[in-house]
Amino acid sequence: ALGKSSQQIEQLPVKDLQLLVHELQVHQIELKMQNQELRETQLQLEASKDSYTELYEFAPVGYLTLDVQGSIQTANLTASKLIGLERSELIGTKLSQHVAPEDQDALHRLVSHLKANGTHSCDLRIRQSEQLVWTSVQGRVRASDPKSWLVTLTDIRHRKFAEENLRESNRTLEDRVEEGASQLYESSERMAAILNAAADAIITFDERGTVVSINPATETMFGYTKDELLGKDVSIVMQSPYNEKHDDYLARHLKTQRPRVITRETLGRRKDGTTFPVELSVSKVDHLGLFTAIHRDISERRKLQETILSIAAEEGQRIGQELHDGVGQELTGLSLFAGTLAAGLKDLQGRNTQLREEREEPTFTQLQLIAEKLVRGIEASNKHVHELCHGIMPVHIDAQGLSSALEELAAVTNEYVACRYQCPNRVEIADNMTANHLYKIAQEAVTNALKHSQAKELLISLRRDGEKIILEVMDDGIGVHVTNGGKGLGLGIMDYRAGLIGATLRVNSGKKGGTQVTCTLIPAREPNED
Repeated sequence: ALGKSSQQIEQLPVKDLQLLVHELQVHQIELKMQNQELRETQLQLEASKDSYTELYEFAPVGYLTLDVQGSIQTANLTASKLIGLERSELIGTKLSQHVAPEDQDALHRLVSHLKANGTHSCDLRIRQSEQLVWTSVQGRVRASDPKSWLVTLTDIRHRKFAEENLRESNRTLEDRVEEGASQLYESSERMAAILNAAADAIITFDERGTVVSINPATETMFGYTKDELLGKDVSIVMQSPYNEKHDDYLARHLKTQRPRVITRETLGRRKDGTTFPVELSVSKVDHLGLFTAIHRDISERRKLQETILSIAAEEGQRIGQELHDGVGQELTGLSLFAGTLAAGLKDLQGRNTQLREEREEPTFTQLQLIAEKLVRGIEASNKHVHELCHGIMPVHIDAQGLSSALEELAAVTNEYVACRYQCPNRVEIADNMTANHLYKIAQEAVTNALKHSQAKELLISLRRDGEKIILEVMDDGIGVHVTNGGKGLGLGIMDYRAGLIGATLRVNSGKKGGTQVTCTLIPAREPNED
């Protein structure tokens, strides 16, 4: 009906006209609705355009459109601000005009890659007024127009500054590492020189006791080569029972994790089986889990100590002999004279009655008492001198006579306090020097007990327990209080003598009180002795 002419419409019946009017009204409504939709779409497009414009203009990166000659066609506000020119001044200029001369080659490569590959990126310095700004440049060919390129500019000056600081830090760190490595190398060289030149044997081993390293002195001292010791148990250079004690130390340390520094005298064992005295110091290197053992051969020191003791014994013998032959003889003569005087006074008193009546009784009695005191005093002094001579003059004991000498010592001591001697099994001593030192240790222990312990009973014991020779002196007194840093003078002398013969000395409280002095000796092994 809407396609009919006006003449045809006039000829239409009223019903058809009404239908036509209705169709026109519906079409009008539809047009209004379409118009409203178009208006809303236009508003959305304008809003999108504004949003895109804001995103484009105020994006954190600069946007440029270039033609194939590199001229700037469009630019956003960020790009304009980054380059430092108004947009109107920027449009139409070439990008190369704003790139630092040092980076022109990089820009040329960017253009070449864009022409060849359609995309490329690089870092360039953009001139911004009086300064250069590091910028990350990324470009690609527009898909809709191959003759124009889209380029983004990102300010990376802070990143470059951080990178430069990082490079400087790395250079500084590398210099420090190089310097530290140089110092470590020098320190290692000095340490190696010290270890190689050291006269003491230095052995490093791990927590299992396995030898890790040795110095040249170790090979000389023990007779093993480096290859023979590396990987072996460190106890190979120790004489029993010191090697067992060393294993106990390692086990105790690993269990408690409490370090204990060992510094003591012990016996070393050479490859040929011979033993010799050493001063051993063991400490742990915590951060490496290793132990360092320093062995010092003290054979010459022992010989010097023995020489000193020998000289002291000879001097003691000389002094004792002079006391015995000089002062002792004089005291003996004076004692005889005093005895004769006392006897004469007593005899005179009995035979001469008249003289007794004429003399003054108190004066005569006083003279007699003085004479008797003089006799007793001289006899006591003479006895003291003889005892002193006996203590100073050395008792020479051979290896087979130690037991008899100890028995005699007990018998002499028994005059002052009850003293017994026990020797339950046969004990053989290797040499006279060892026998003499063992006797002197027993004698000193007995002397200490008599002077300090107030003992009523002493026991001297000598026995063999396997390879060990054990000498003990026990008393039932009040005990000995150890002073002077762990050892009194007498205990120090005993410990000194024990060390000379490779023995150990312990001073403990007895089970029932009193003091127990124990000297344990393990005879040195001869070469090739099993």
